[in-house]
Amino acid sequence: MKRREEVECQICHGTFPAGEALSAEMVRPAVAALIREKHPEWSPAGYICLADLNHFRMEHVEGVLEAERGELSSLDADVMRSLRAIKLATLCALALYPLGCLVRLAASEGTAVGLALDIAGLLLVLAAIGAFAFMAPTNWQRIVGEEEGLLDERELQQRYRAQAFGYSVFAVLTMVTLIYFAIGTDIGNQKGIQVWLPGSFVHWSAFIWGAVLYAFTLPTAYLAWTVPPPPEEE
Repeated sequence: MKRREEVECQICHGTFPAGEALSAEMVRPAVAALIREKHPEWSPAGYICLADLNHFRMEHVEGVLEAERGELSSLDADVMRSLRAIKLATLCALALYPLGCLVRLAASEGTAVGLALDIAGLLLVLAAIGAFAFMAPTNWQRIVGEEEGLLDERELQQRYRAQAFGYSVFAVLTMVTLIYFAIGTDIGNQKGIQVWLPGSFVHWSAFIWGAVLYAFTLPTAYLAWTVPPPPEEE
């Protein structure tokens, strides 16, 4: 049996499988500088185990936060208000758009009630778009859409988790929609039961723009609802 390749960690000097260690060349410069301060023998040609790497990553983040603590403490209240606002915005964007489309779909043409429902539905759709516009310049949307080279280790990990969540939810919603279309078409053709299916350009446009809205909003919603609040002052 072929033996798995093993490497030695420069920090703890333990031996680990290659998959449980990282090449020193791949460690971000800021973290590598911190490691070199405590371990002058640090070499870009070596390896570091994931446990030690995560330890220095956390130490680096804590150092940055401590250095900026005075500034951060004055921003805590603003961060909390912004976090509550972005949570509300994600809920509005994800809930009001489909609700507005359903209200407009239920509106009957040629009646005062139908006109009122159509206007109400349009306002709900516009409110959803406005909520998305509110999210666009926020830090959570920056983490989702910024170039990877401009994000730190923590933000990259948050982005990967947010994208995985968004992809999973979007895939489930797409599958449910396709199953509904298939069943609705089959029932309508074989049993003569009328099931609503998109039948106009307006209907398909609503689906397409809704898909775009959800694709951009779901990762941001994940970050808004999972990012921990700032620590309380001691």
